[in-house]
Amino acid sequence: MTADADTVRRRRKADLYVLRNRVLHGGYVPDRNEARSALDAADVLSKFIGDRILDRSNMFPRSALIVFGLDGLERRGALSRRMRSVAEELESESSTFDQYTERQAAIDEARAAR
Repeated sequence: MTADADTVRRRRKADLYVLRNRVLHGGYVPDRNEARSALDAADVLSKFIGDRILDRSNMFPRSALIVFGLDGLERRGALSRRMRSVAEELESESSTFDQYTERQAAIDEARAAR
């Protein structure tokens, strides 16, 4: 069962945000129970976000593929024919890193030509 948005928000604030600030800004060392509660809250938050991504995977298929991958979507029963098609398109595209590298090389060449 997925937690509702209000429950997730409350747990995030109580078990994650407040404790994080005490640890990072106050040097507090949490006890085992606080740490366990924080990890549990992080798991609930992660599942909640994942569920939202899956709920909107038809609108944002690339995001779903990036977060879950083909195997993860298949395990969750969300690997549709359309999702496979989008995955194939992504494989044929050059990566963002490749695009950045090519753009940076062009900038470097233009500067060197000055």
